[in-house]
Amino acid sequence: MDSVQVCQPDTCTCLVHQAVDTDLPAGQRVLRYVTYAEAVEIHVRHFWARPESTNYRIWWSVPRKSKPGRQKSPKRIIALVQPHPRLCPHHAHLGYSQEMYETVLELNVRKNQARSLAWEVANDINDEDLAWVALATDEPILRHRSGRPYVTSEREERRVSLSRVFPPEAVEWEVRHPGEVVVLKYLRDWLPRSQADAIQAACNGRFGVSKVWVS
Repeated sequence: MDSVQVCQPDTCTCLVHQAVDTDLPAGQRVLRYVTYAEAVEIHVRHFWARPESTNYRIWWSVPRKSKPGRQKSPKRIIALVQPHPRLCPHHAHLGYSQEMYETVLELNVRKNQARSLAWEVANDINDEDLAWVALATDEPILRHRSGRPYVTSEREERRVSLSRVFPPEAVEWEVRHPGEVVVLKYLRDWLPRSQADAIQAACNGRFGVSKVWVS
């Protein structure tokens, strides 16, 4: 049974729909792009098959006078509550298409991987370190710092423990248009030139020249 969700990357203001077969094990699920009309149809089928797992509270909060129509088909209501997609100015020329989806997704993934790569290079993280982090679980853990609670995980705590120079979240970024270049900001201001150059070389090797700039 397919389920539908929205994807809103932080590298642009696009919002698109994804579908996934939730009956498959987590490691075998593949997200795919769907249009708004397809997302509504999937939402409707999911509602009839598993009303307890969909947004049925909004459905049942429809005014009582609408009950007869509501009982016949939820499609009209679902079309109202299902978020509408949108395209940012930089990707509007692609339209609602598979190419747009792949472009938006690649940009967001590239940003995430570039930040992680910068952290690995600057902190001298090796393959053994990464394997040790990967063995940990992502199960939420409630911790307290200075009397305030926060949620972390064993994997995140291992990553933090390897941060000899700076933690992963310290790598600031922006996307420059045109060209959709991911810029890792300020690293050359406080890292030795050799380390900054090593990060740039690693990014060039993984993503290609002019895809990521270390500034």
